[in-house]
Amino acid sequence: MGQHAYFALVGQWDAVENPYTVVRTGGEHDEVFSAELRWEPTDLLRREDPMRGYDDVVPISEKDARRFETTQAKRVEEEEHTWRSRSYFAIVGLSNTVDDPHTVVRRGGEHDEHFGGRLTWLRTDLMYRIDSGREYYDAVPISAEEGKRFEAVRAKRVAEQLRGPTEFPL
Repeated sequence: MGQHAYFALVGQWDAVENPYTVVRTGGEHDEVFSAELRWEPTDLLRREDPMRGYDDVVPISEKDARRFETTQAKRVEEEEHTWRSRSYFAIVGLSNTVDDPHTVVRRGGEHDEHFGGRLTWLRTDLMYRIDSGREYYDAVPISAEEGKRFEAVRAKRVAEQLRGPTEFPL
């Protein structure tokens, strides 16, 4: 094997053969094979927060990691082709607006997904709960571009949560 060790990060609905993502170690720093289709620095293996995006870390071969690079490229291509064919909804409550929603849900794929605190699209039954009256939110139709913009809004929220309060009471 080369200079790197490879690990599949597997979430609740993932299989080792189709993981959430792949991280390699052994270089100057840990790297993840990103949606930009390149190896980039990451701290995923050191995270202990519940928003990390995976449940298990499974060692894999370099060959399996190379196969993931192909899988990731297919995911990115599929995402680019299907982005506009989906319907997007801003989920708003009393303290939210369409410009700053609680979350965004998209429909039109295999299942409904929301852009969560793990900064990825995850399965959700939120629309079903809203439709059945079990949630007190409204689902407001928005454009694909507005759905995409929410990814940056969510990333900013997560960064603020991870930093914690900037002022401490005396």
